[in-house]
Amino acid sequence: MGIFDFFNGKKKIIEASKKRLKELNKLWDEKYPEEWWFPKLIICEDGTPRYSFPRDWGIVKCCINGESRLPIGSDQTACSCKTVEVTKITFEGQFETTTNVLTNLPTMKYLPYNKQIKSSMVFNRNGERLNTKQIKKIWKKAAKEKQEYNDLESEIKKLKDIIGYESVKDQKPYIRYNNKPPKFRDLRFINDSCFDESGNGFTGLIDDIEFVNGSKLKDESSGNEIKAGKLIKDRKFGSEFKNVKALISYIEANKNIIIKVVVYENWGGWYQLKNSKLPQSKIDKDIYDSNGDLALSLKIENGEQIVEFGEGYDVNYDIKKNLTEGKFYIWGIGVITNEKILSMLYEYTEEKDEGSLEDFYNYYVFCNEVEEALESFNITEFEIGKGAGYVSSYADIGVDDISWCVGDNISNFRMELVIN
Repeated sequence: MGIFDFFNGKKKIIEASKKRLKELNKLWDEKYPEEWWFPKLIICEDGTPRYSFPRDWGIVKCCINGESRLPIGSDQTACSCKTVEVTKITFEGQFETTTNVLTNLPTMKYLPYNKQIKSSMVFNRNGERLNTKQIKKIWKKAAKEKQEYNDLESEIKKLKDIIGYESVKDQKPYIRYNNKPPKFRDLRFINDSCFDESGNGFTGLIDDIEFVNGSKLKDESSGNEIKAGKLIKDRKFGSEFKNVKALISYIEANKNIIIKVVVYENWGGWYQLKNSKLPQSKIDKDIYDSNGDLALSLKIENGEQIVEFGEGYDVNYDIKKNLTEGKFYIWGIGVITNEKILSMLYEYTEEKDEGSLEDFYNYYVFCNEVEEALESFNITEFEIGKGAGYVSSYADIGVDDISWCVGDNISNFRMELVIN
């Protein structure tokens, strides 16, 4: 290949790069127009105004990377970011050891957690305070948006370097420091949730307040945090006992336990989320409930969505919100006194000497409806909610993110006693 061929080849590369750069610059201007770069003042759910900058990626806080997001001249003491000193952190597996291959001595398998925990509040672009599931979701969305931004910016810089507009080669060398091994792992409180340094939900006890997968458990009868005073691995479920007599013996021997009745139904059908900001796409469909009765009749006439409701299904339906087809669950939970549950267990054993817990539930409950099942146990104060997805663990009980739903088929109905 001659020198002229070399320069002709390079010229073609530069021309192709210019064409590609023009396309990417247009895409950049569409994704990040001039107004995108302006910060927006958000009035958050706690009443405090906070700025949201474009590269905060939808996460609204008092401060990010040490920079305040409170308006200049406002009361800076309104910042919710602080460090909390706790006295005791307990988690499953904390006393497990492993053998050091060099010294052959036992060492702790898990580093202890730092008892100084950073605490902050997080909101979305609408100023709404987020629960554990929503925090995880907004982190994932923010990471995706940030990666898209960085990828596009990086490709534009590389093309400019090829063309000769600017050079990206003059970068500072990467210096690696051999830091001392850490002595602690860090936790952080965000709203009512707790996460480790990797963003995983914490499961354990902090000053006897119980967290499961990041969510703080609450006493459904009072709304107060559960102060269990026990390891989470010590929580028991009714289904773990061999039979009803074994459960009776346990309750009689442990007078200070708290017993909750948990009921849930897993459904398939249609629902709307409380925090849905997506516009409703136009649908032409009739939707029926599990009894075969019409719940929604969706028609498209002259390009407009027309909605007609079955009896009772207009309540809480929002035509502006997205309607999703998928799985959801309805849950209920209430505290039952030890005296009451023992009385019911004694009554059951008068007819069946060593029945199972499943038989015990069926002895009192003749339905597959959450509220009726709880009332069958004479529980008058209880909490009921609806969550998207399906119940995969006890931590899912308490999620209440659905504003409207209709179920066309129930996949399972389950009751359980949860004993702390």
